[in-house]
Amino acid sequence: MNANAESVERFRCAKCRNTTAIVRKVALSKGISPELLSGGGGKYRFLTCALCGYTEVYDLSVYAKKPAEEIVNNESPDLAPET
Repeated sequence: MNANAESVERFRCAKCRNTTAIVRKVALSKGISPELLSGGGGKYRFLTCALCGYTEVYDLSVYAKKPAEEIVNNESPDLAPET
């Protein structure tokens, strides 16, 4: 299963709880909002809820640098647990 199919299969919208998503892989130029996206350029995965349009943006260079176990188990002790 490729990463896009896996993202869609596990998707649940944080806003409306819908389980249907649209995935797009996008390469952005360095001139696009460096304040908004770290580094301002590179490849990103946009995961959009098909019902409400809420969109999550993932920097693909982060996935390339870390093993899958580290990404899944990386929880910050400074954050309060979800309720």
